[in-house]
Amino acid sequence: MIHHHLSEHQERDTHESEEALERDIRKAKTIQTLDAAANKIGDFLNRSEPRMGKGKRSKEVKSNITDPESAKMTTSKGTIQGYNGVAAVDKEHQIIIDAQAFGEGQEHHTLQPVLESIKARYQRLCINDNVYASGIIATADTCFANEANMEYLHQNHINGYILDNQFRSRNPKFAHQKDKYGKRHQTPGKPKAKHLIPASEFQFDPVKMSCICPAGEQISHRGVKINDRGQRTA
Repeated sequence: MIHHHLSEHQERDTHESEEALERDIRKAKTIQTLDAAANKIGDFLNRSEPRMGKGKRSKEVKSNITDPESAKMTTSKGTIQGYNGVAAVDKEHQIIIDAQAFGEGQEHHTLQPVLESIKARYQRLCINDNVYASGIIATADTCFANEANMEYLHQNHINGYILDNQFRSRNPKFAHQKDKYGKRHQTPGKPKAKHLIPASEFQFDPVKMSCICPAGEQISHRGVKINDRGQRTA
């Protein structure tokens, strides 16, 4: 009998020792993985210079190790780590004449490098030495509308048209739009929760299966239901 118990203790001790050894191995691997990740981040920070965004209120661009040229950007679908893709099209010939990806935040600052890239390409291909002096019209979406881009177009004598992002506030036709149609894309909020009365304020009769509410009214039990989460409710 003693030999039997001794054998059980030895097996238990061996099992516990194996579990402790496995825990130590997992712990060592975890530490090794974390150390490697920390060293990788440290090397990246030592080798890379901070990148500043473009615009009036420029701040440091949030990048990552996997794709250091990308940027953290806020879009209509949420915050993403990626690029802004900007393409320019020749309307007359229906072809793309420039396409670039910018990992530096919003699109405002990308108009100037795109227009300069188009001019340089036309010069290199001997199509036109100064394409903007030949009477062409450059158009851009409202996301490119800011003071710096307007000034750039004016100084470089580019016949450009950019959709005004404040035209609704300036046009008297839209003065009462919100009053008539409401705010666009408005998501109705959740209804405010009504005042809840704690169960301690009710007098419960387990025999009659009824309650007396704080106002003195009797509330009868009408059965048990199962809600959408599978819970039983009275």
